[in-house]
Amino acid sequence: MTGEPFEAAVLQDKLSQLGEPTAEFAVRGAGFVRNLVLAPMLIGTGLTLEILLIGVLHIHHYDLLFLGVLLILSGITLVVRAVRNRGLRVVVYPEGLVQLHRGEARALCWEEISQVWQKKNDGFHLATRAWRGLQTLRLQTADGRRLTFDDSLPRLAELSEIVCEATLPFLWLTAQATLESGRALHFGNLRFSQQGLGRGKETWPWSDVQKIKINSAHLSVYKKGKWTPGLVLALSEMPNSHVLVALLEERVLVEKSSK
Repeated sequence: MTGEPFEAAVLQDKLSQLGEPTAEFAVRGAGFVRNLVLAPMLIGTGLTLEILLIGVLHIHHYDLLFLGVLLILSGITLVVRAVRNRGLRVVVYPEGLVQLHRGEARALCWEEISQVWQKKNDGFHLATRAWRGLQTLRLQTADGRRLTFDDSLPRLAELSEIVCEATLPFLWLTAQATLESGRALHFGNLRFSQQGLGRGKETWPWSDVQKIKINSAHLSVYKKGKWTPGLVLALSEMPNSHVLVALLEERVLVEKSSK
């Protein structure tokens, strides 16, 4: 059931064969209306700013003019994103999840997922954040199939937690097999091996690593005898960061914080 169109009755029958769902996430009601209300406000504010600066005050300040354009583009992209995700449903089952959208069903079993990306877009420009949302969750299989959700989907953080918990056992076995074969694992720019951590030509043996600090955005590696981190990496740029954290906790002290 991957990328296949179905009549409503047929689709419901196929879903019932999967058993009772454990969770469901859907774009409906308040969230959809909120975006449609916010978008005209952004567009109106941007247009007002441009008219005021150019037509009334005759000010051609680049940064202020650019802000007005950004507000307009943000409003437009917010409408597009709201309409694009309207009617989206994600139904979670013990064996995997199913995305239902515009009469089409796409399913992924937990053991099929090879990469889980949890991206935060708060460092991007306003227009980019409006287009992508503040958070995105991307699931990818080894054969290239992909599902991507943004925060137009309510409770995206909860869905991310479910996905991480369900995929960890399968990805853990794959990671352990890779390490036991003597090969390294790659989490974005970070290299993880039986010998230690590395990035590019740099390597930190496990015996030199004092601790790892992890917050909601970054992973910091502290070497023994150092007060400042020798390496800071963005978790958003790492596939399977939940697997990396589990592997690190087996080897070194890991300090977690929400900030």
